[in-house]
Amino acid sequence: MRFFDQDSGFNKYGSIIFDLIILNFMVAIITLFTLGIGFGASITAMIFSIDRTLFEGNGYAFKNFLKSFKQNWKQATVIWFISAALIAFGQFSATVLGQAQGIFSVFAFVHLALIVEIVFILIYTFPTLALIEVDTKTLITNSFVLAHKHLVSSLTCFVIITCGVYLTLELHGLLILFLISGLGVLINQIVVRKVLMQYFTEEQKQTLFKNTMYTPKDSDY
Repeated sequence: MRFFDQDSGFNKYGSIIFDLIILNFMVAIITLFTLGIGFGASITAMIFSIDRTLFEGNGYAFKNFLKSFKQNWKQATVIWFISAALIAFGQFSATVLGQAQGIFSVFAFVHLALIVEIVFILIYTFPTLALIEVDTKTLITNSFVLAHKHLVSSLTCFVIITCGVYLTLELHGLLILFLISGLGVLINQIVVRKVLMQYFTEEQKQTLFKNTMYTPKDSDY
């Protein structure tokens, strides 16, 4: 057995782990230095790099990350800033209303449902943005449709995200931050990519993505 051969399992999976660590590091650095504002663009770039590098075997993870980050910085940042503000508002309101008595406490669940809804939409928003060029209004609308049409996939990704956040907050380990979270993004992308690829034919573009210039970036697909 040639343990260190280029085509060996050790080299293949070791390369994947190394790329995930690098991509996680990039997301963490950008998020910290931009005080959280750059998270949307960085996670979009990470998804693009995973798709391009690991799935398609095209290019290098770091270069693909930078390419997508530059290309989607403005659009991803606007979407993330608004989403983060709504999530923060929902969490704050749910906390305040949860401490109230009577009927007001019921509204806490409404605000929690708002948070879940936003996360569901973002599950498809950033992967779609990473792969295609589409205006923000259509992107959000399509993500909303996909999130509810493919509810099982949405719930699967939501559970993965929840577990990743929990492990990161509870264990405080570099392994969790730079590996487990990366594996979570990788698994989510596998699930979401399978959903998105169902709509990458001309006939299906006319049904779900109506009146949309649905053009794959760089003819990747």
